[in-house]
Parts: sequence; structure tokens; C-alpha cells
Amino acid sequence: MNEEIKGDNPGVPGEMSGSTAVRIYERADASTEFPVLKAFQEYLEAEQAKAHKRMLSLSIFFIVLLVIVVLTFSVIALFMINRNQTLSDRLMDIALRDRTAAIQQPAPVAPVVNVQQPAPVDDSARLTPILAKLEAMEAELARARAAAAEAEAARISEAQAAEMAAALEAQAALEAAQRAAATQAAAAAATVDDI
Repeated sequence: MNEEIKGDNPGVPGEMSGSTAVRIYERADASTEFPVLKAFQEYLEAEQAKAHKRMLSLSIFFIVLLVIVVLTFSVIALFMINRNQTLSDRLMDIALRDRTAAIQQPAPVAPVVNVQQPAPVDDSARLTPILAKLEAMEAELARARAAAAEAEAARISEAQAAEMAAALEAQAALEAAQRAAATQAAAAAATVDDI
């Protein structure tokens, strides 16, 4: 591309001048000189445009997704806050209602007696046999309780007597064993003296 130009007019190619100068020619169009390079550049530009579109669409998708998630959680939070507020209001109403009901409860009113009502009939004649039966049953129950207490006391005294007899037998056996041991010890001592 570099070429020596000789001539008077250095700007015009092919003319000779008296001095030697180096001139760089203007760039030729890449499409005419390098068609493969042009095709590769077009391919790169197309891929860059596709990648740019993909990045833009993914960015928009994730922004929309983020907005949807934030809105969803905001709606859920508002629902829960509203529900808790409603529940708190109900509980407060119930507590206040119970409190005011306890405060405003009227004093007990004495019953109204109807003076014109006939006098009650004496039912003591009908109640006398029932009362006699109840007294008999109470007496029988008292006798049964007394008999049970006596039986328990007898059982306890029999058990204590048996325990005492067993203790006496054990004591007698122990004394017999001690006497036998003492006799053997004495016999052993006598044989030792004899030797």
C-alpha cells in the first residue's frame, strides 16, 4: 500500500515529483477488497444484535418476575395483617362485652310471692315411711361398717399374733444355735487342752 510517489503534485497518484515522499493511500472499501471480512463483520453485528435483544428480553423478564414476586408477597402480607387486625378486633369486642356484662349485671331480685296462692298441703304423712326406710338403711350401714372394722382389727391382731409367734420361734432357734455353737466351742477347747 505504501508506494513512492514521484512528481510535482504529491496528492495525485502517478505523478512524479522531484522529491521522494511516502504516501499512504486512502483506504479502499473493505467490501470490494475483502468480501469474507465484510461477511464476518456482518455476522458479528447480527450476533451482537441478537445477544443485545436476548439480554434486553431477559432483563425485562426478570424485572417483571421480581415485580410479580414483590407484589405477591405484599398482597399476602396485607392479607395477613388484615386478618390479624380482624381477629384482634373480635377478641377486643368479646373482652369488652364480657367486661361490660359483668359490670352491668343487675343485682339479684327477691322472688315475688303470690299471696292468693293456696297454702301448701302437708305431705308429712307420705314422707314418714320413706324417712323410716332411710333411717333403717343408715342403721344397717353403720352395723356393716362396725362389723368390717372389727373384722379388720381381728385380722390385724391375728397377723400380729402370727408374726409374734414366728418371731419367738426364730428367737428360740437362734438361742438353740448359739447353745450348740457354745457347746462345740467348749468341746473344741477341751480337745485342745487334752493335746
